[in-house]
Amino acid sequence: SAPVRAAHIPRRPWGTLVEKLYNYYAAIILGLANALNFWNFLRAVRILQPENVTDGAGDARSCQMRMVKMNRTLGLITAGILALGVTQANAAPITRVVMKVSDLATTAGGIVDPYLDWVNAGGVNEGVVGATSLTNNGIDLKDSWIDSNWGTIDSVRVAMHRDGQEVAFLEFDSAGTTKTDFFDLSNLTSSSWGTTGFPGQDLVNPYFTGQWFNIEGSPSNDRHWYVNNNWGGCGVDRGWFVVMDGTTAPGYICSWEDNGVSAVGSNSRGFMYSTFQDVPDPDHQNFNDATIGIADVFSVSVTYDDGETTGGGTVPVPGTVLLLIPGIMGFAAMRRRRTNA
Repeated sequence: SAPVRAAHIPRRPWGTLVEKLYNYYAAIILGLANALNFWNFLRAVRILQPENVTDGAGDARSCQMRMVKMNRTLGLITAGILALGVTQANAAPITRVVMKVSDLATTAGGIVDPYLDWVNAGGVNEGVVGATSLTNNGIDLKDSWIDSNWGTIDSVRVAMHRDGQEVAFLEFDSAGTTKTDFFDLSNLTSSSWGTTGFPGQDLVNPYFTGQWFNIEGSPSNDRHWYVNNNWGGCGVDRGWFVVMDGTTAPGYICSWEDNGVSAVGSNSRGFMYSTFQDVPDPDHQNFNDATIGIADVFSVSVTYDDGETTGGGTVPVPGTVLLLIPGIMGFAAMRRRRTNA
């Protein structure tokens, strides 16, 4: 059986560079403003003590004016930060279909090998109308953009569709991965079957033999993007997800493969998935079951921030960095004014 790594779901505690700078500088500005405001408040309280009223009234009025100005400054800074936060929140990430395999595609229209075309560079049907449509329209797609922009993406969604509707998916965090190794249990963040019960997560339980969870899968059987639980003979093969392309083997060795590839239209391609979704583990399914899922489109989509991609510009400097400069200048001016008074 193929080795798998222990289950681990990575996290990004600070998010993107923009979010990190935004959080840091927003906290610094508001923290400085509130600290100075509180200091002025304490000073006013001290000055207005009975023993200081006679000789400290002028200082109290001066301190009171500084508090008013400080509140105005704090209000303007806060408004700027909130406005920037709304702008960033409304800047939705971009989702891009980078591979689509249609059950009805033919060599005449340009056909994608779901394994070899993914691991190798190059494009198929880029810019062709309908290529990014997740319907079984007979048009395949491999977007070469992904070959040189992998490091800019945030997440990857591998999915199957039937009649234009998504019927199964696996979502991965792409941080620290490559185009060829992201499809791994350790990067899984969500799926149609949750994030537990997959091979390698409970090797003590006899249900889970830890067989396949990778893109290459079993190339001698033309099974790729393969999430499988066990073999043991065609009649007991169980798993969650498999893409069959029929390009290497002279013919499929199991009847369930023939059933999968002939159910929709193609005589060579098949996309099968477990329909045991939203149920307690184990949620893998025997590929011979009458209720096994058969899709008509396989897809890979990525999500990214436009400002971080090649050709989309550099990461913009957060507005809070610009706010920090006048904020500090304002604080320094008030400090000098106090010193000169």
